[in-house]
Amino acid sequence: MRSGLIFHAVGTGAIIFALVFAAKMGNAAPGISPVDARSIGLSTTATPAHNTRILENIADNMTVLIPSGSYKINQTTFTGKSRIRIMGAGPSSKLLINNSKYGMVITRSSGITIENLYLGGTSRVALYIYDASSIKVLNNYITGATKTASGPMAGIEVSGASDIWIDGNYLTGNGDGLEGESYEIVAWTGALNNQIHIRNNTIIGTGTHKGIGLFMATNCDVIGNYVNQGNVGNLINSGYGIISYQTGKPNSHITISNNVIENTSGSGIYCANNQHVTIAGNQITNTGKGQNDATLPVGAISLINSKYASISNNTISNSYATAISLSTASSVNVQGNTISNSATRTNLNFFTTIHLRATASNIEIKENILKQNRGTCINYTIPSTSMSGITIDNNILDDTTVAIRLGKFNDAIISNNKISNYKNFGIHTDSGINAIITGNIFSDSTAPALDIHSDNNVVTKNIKK
Repeated sequence: MRSGLIFHAVGTGAIIFALVFAAKMGNAAPGISPVDARSIGLSTTATPAHNTRILENIADNMTVLIPSGSYKINQTTFTGKSRIRIMGAGPSSKLLINNSKYGMVITRSSGITIENLYLGGTSRVALYIYDASSIKVLNNYITGATKTASGPMAGIEVSGASDIWIDGNYLTGNGDGLEGESYEIVAWTGALNNQIHIRNNTIIGTGTHKGIGLFMATNCDVIGNYVNQGNVGNLINSGYGIISYQTGKPNSHITISNNVIENTSGSGIYCANNQHVTIAGNQITNTGKGQNDATLPVGAISLINSKYASISNNTISNSYATAISLSTASSVNVQGNTISNSATRTNLNFFTTIHLRATASNIEIKENILKQNRGTCINYTIPSTSMSGITIDNNILDDTTVAIRLGKFNDAIISNNKISNYKNFGIHTDSGINAIITGNIFSDSTAPALDIHSDNNVVTKNIKK
């Protein structure tokens, strides 16, 4: 049962939320008898210091049940713990952070599970996991990460950890709307993050500039989440739904799939300095509403300084900016995507649907459906840089100004595309060489099908109806 779909449908209704949590409640781990937290001293009337001490003293191999009620805590740190499970009855089991930088901290521990709790109050980071492994964060309601302090602001932050499962949580009310490094969920810099699994969470952004972030990451995935970024962000480098980013050694073997991403000020998915990244099956709508596209690419999906990437079977609609932007990219396959109604903002520098923005090589654009998009469907327009090895094959390009436009290039294949309802040109080339343009079908337009200015071309078997 995927809780995220229910959250999307009904909003933040506490009753439905509690029912979903109740449906997911399980028994304690085999061989471990659950303990009512009240029997070991947790109390709704106790001081935060008292409740913090009770939780920090939970022994290894214990399952602790936190019943309904509001329990105030200070920063609660689990260090060197093993096989602990802390579980509540849903959002009515509230741990309220007493204005601490961190709420709960898990470090140098393994086999810890935090589930079915409300983690709120006021903090910089509600749940912080670092130098830990085999941690599960399941079906919690996390809010209140709004405190001004150093470091990122986040509902959940992971750093230097491995085998982390963040699944089925509901996050909202985090971020203050001002802090640029603010996230609902983030695997942060400082040490390598390996095998971080962020799945089936519901994110309703109200103050964070990014929904989900991966930094210094390898073998990580972001799957099945609902991210409504809330159009929060500055106009330069934020407002992302999902971001995978690294300035040093690239993030590698990253999967971003089957997410629903809506209402982003910047890119819906932004990947910079990534290798072996898969972006597949996402539904992305109403993205790129605010960020300026002059310096950094802005799109429903933006890929920059990356290689060995697959962008496939995504559905993109109502992108205020570019739908798919590739900048300084190589060995990228763009296939089977359905894109409509992109580049609708009036203050864009690039009115294009799939944009090859800077140096590009070995790019395949195949079997995509692009309909009712503004400007140019597939566009490469950097005159000072030569692109090499591009294949544009078997796409459906309908209702646009120019279907395909290539600037300076070496070795392009444009074949078997169905191009219709274009206003200026079907295919236009500038100063490239070695283009094979074959088997394309043009229809429903009185404008020229071909406007070829490149050299050493093979143009054959194209049909205009």
